[in-house]
Amino acid sequence: MLSSFISPLYVHAQSIESASIKGEQIEVLIDPTHQLTVFDILNEEVFDQNNLQWEKSISRTPSYGFSPHTYWFRFALPAQAHERLLELDYALLDNISFYRLKKGKIVETILTGDQYNFSERPIKHRAFLFPLPKTDQEQTILLKIRSTSAVQFSLTVWPNNTFFEREQNFLIEHGLYYGVVLVMSLYNLFLFFRVKDNVYVYYVIYVSIFAINQLTLSGFAFQFLWPNVPTWNEKSLAVLSPIALVCALLFVNAFLKVKINYPKIYKFTSLLIIVSLIATAASIVYPYSMMIPYVASLAIVISSTILTVSYYVMFNRRYKYDVYFSAAWSALLIGVAILSMNKLGILPRNTFTESAAQIGSGIEVILLSFALAERFYDAMNRRLVAEKESLLIKEELIFTQKKQNQELESRVNSRTK
Repeated sequence: MLSSFISPLYVHAQSIESASIKGEQIEVLIDPTHQLTVFDILNEEVFDQNNLQWEKSISRTPSYGFSPHTYWFRFALPAQAHERLLELDYALLDNISFYRLKKGKIVETILTGDQYNFSERPIKHRAFLFPLPKTDQEQTILLKIRSTSAVQFSLTVWPNNTFFEREQNFLIEHGLYYGVVLVMSLYNLFLFFRVKDNVYVYYVIYVSIFAINQLTLSGFAFQFLWPNVPTWNEKSLAVLSPIALVCALLFVNAFLKVKINYPKIYKFTSLLIIVSLIATAASIVYPYSMMIPYVASLAIVISSTILTVSYYVMFNRRYKYDVYFSAAWSALLIGVAILSMNKLGILPRNTFTESAAQIGSGIEVILLSFALAERFYDAMNRRLVAEKESLLIKEELIFTQKKQNQELESRVNSRTK
């Protein structure tokens, strides 16, 4: 009876290729009280007493947005002749309890999540990997997840060699993105030392913090930057994001010369800078779960403001670099909007929605560099034109002065004769 009670939906994994575990293959149990244990889950009497019931996942990829509840997931895996890996690919989940069952009995338990030091993971990887030994019997997997971040993930069963082959492609793709960010940052830092314009510093700090946030979302930051500081790993997004927003606003003010040309807009952007600094301080003190909705809302307001201001200035001034500037922020805002709707559970979780912000950011970094370069050359041309005009005026003054001296000398000579 017990074995039939825990018998979940069955995942058909091929013998060679990876098998994605779709939402319809997973059963879900929501625990608002956070009181259920794995022994309660395996006990029919507890289910009957509390009117508990497993339900099929409503989406192809489990995604519940920011939720205060504890979630239990279960699915079955067939017998397998080779060792495999179960990948849970969302790096920000706080607490994950992994239970592997055979014939209704727990044979392996793994506790992990980003609340644990990285060194405690069974496999040292940015995502959560669980080894699946070869077996001639069907096995059931139970996952208990509780997190202050968005509760969403994809599950894939991989042959070991296939997983690491796929991982190489993943690293190349991300390496290209971070390589572009690094090159553009160094290039604009060089320009700062050359022209001493703070706009380049604001740009470099902004794109650097945004890149660190992307490292955090993908799990690389916890793996390589702060593997033994899970508390900071949890707070880093909420703390660093407002700082990035401050630098973005400072960059916009400097790039578009908002203070000089649009004083009313400058007052509003200055207010947003103050609010962002307050959000940064609050994110250090208060829990991530409390602050991240406010930070996300602030990011939407500031991104929309920057986009509106950039288009307003573009249509008023019609400089070429303003077009690059507006297009850059459009790309980022679209990417961030798609990612936000993904985290809120509005859009499904897939490769595109997960990478949207990074794609938009990559386009933005390149276009903003074009805008800065165009602005630099425009300033150089204006300076050359101004110097040329100044030189012409100076030559005219010299010519006039010379002519006046000649006339004066001629008059003096005529009087002395």
